[in-house]
Amino acid sequence: MVNLHVDVYFADSFKRVHSLYGMSAPVTCMDVSDDSRLLITGSGDKTVRLWELQFGNCLRRFVEHTDPITAVKFMRSSTLAFSADLGGVIREWDVKKLQEVCTLKGHEGGVTGLSTLPTRPGLGKQMKDNRSRSQPKRGRREADNADDEDADDDDFEADVCGGVVVSTGRDFSCRVWLESEELLVLEEEAELAREAAEDELELGRSEAVVPGAVAPDAGETGPLGRPTVTTRNAADSLMEAIDIYSSQTQSQESEPPHPLMVAYGTANDPDRFLFTVFSALRLPGSAGMAGMEHALGSLHSDHVKRLLPRLAAWLERGWDVELCGRAIRYLCTLHAGLVTTDANLASTLAAAQAARQSYLSRTRKMLGMNLAALSFLQQKIEEEDQVSLFSEATDQRAKRAKKIKERLAQRVAIATG
Repeated sequence: MVNLHVDVYFADSFKRVHSLYGMSAPVTCMDVSDDSRLLITGSGDKTVRLWELQFGNCLRRFVEHTDPITAVKFMRSSTLAFSADLGGVIREWDVKKLQEVCTLKGHEGGVTGLSTLPTRPGLGKQMKDNRSRSQPKRGRREADNADDEDADDDDFEADVCGGVVVSTGRDFSCRVWLESEELLVLEEEAELAREAAEDELELGRSEAVVPGAVAPDAGETGPLGRPTVTTRNAADSLMEAIDIYSSQTQSQESEPPHPLMVAYGTANDPDRFLFTVFSALRLPGSAGMAGMEHALGSLHSDHVKRLLPRLAAWLERGWDVELCGRAIRYLCTLHAGLVTTDANLASTLAAAQAARQSYLSRTRKMLGMNLAALSFLQQKIEEEDQVSLFSEATDQRAKRAKKIKERLAQRVAIATG
């Protein structure tokens, strides 16, 4: 509800049983277990809550999501539950042990829906019943051991009853997730999550410092976000492409092209291959234009000295002038000392500046010619039809706005009267 709580009613008498409080944002999704004992809710405050319907208390609050929750779902005949968020991340929970099992990533946008199907429902219970029937009667000394075995059977049941998860997302995809046969150790998963968090923290600390620039946290302008694993991988791929370009331009013609050049469809053109890899930095998969700046800030000085001449050459040829000019400006600002001390880079950038000014002058002339042609067409149409098209359209719009205001004024007068 909008008042940030969930009301639970009986289905037959519509009598309210519980009012569940504690959310700081409206609840966006919920689901009830097959035995009607548990309720799982997801809200806009990025939290997943597990409730007990008998007393209405909150058993656990999961805060591992970093985006608002969009879908939650129980796995029937098991102790598993799933939740999804706007970031495209699906998390699996064990509602019996109250801990996270694993994380499923694959959607490019937000997840809009979840559905589950148990592949072996009730198999654990059947095996448990068969074991209890086949076992003979036990004495008092064996009672404690029997309790331990029952607990093991409960865990075994949770492991046996797997299933299939189907998810739909805003990337216009429907993904089917199957149960893996590999052994999953929760302690190892937690250790990997801690290592990933430490890597993210280290990437934030290693952000490139632009001389004379204001820190992103203190200024209103600057690169968006922080360096991530994605931007670091993009920088590694760009440096690899620069190395491949250098080796291919220095090698003999008889040598076969690099496999990556063949994969990109530029087997006979190393320059086009490097430009294709560079232009891919601004794609959403590399965090867009802000991710491109973070990737360029992670380049080594040796790769920067080899990339700047290629950027200047692409700008002279007219290959994506805006992207090349932005990259040259950012690299020159970041490596100002390197550019000023290298005579070859200074002459190359001077030629690139002249090419950019020539491109801007041509663009200015083209825009001026198009504006003059549009004004000529407007004048010709008005002379032939002997009407002023644009002035009449403006007058009609003003009249419609005046009528709407008069109607609103009349309604207000009637309501107050």
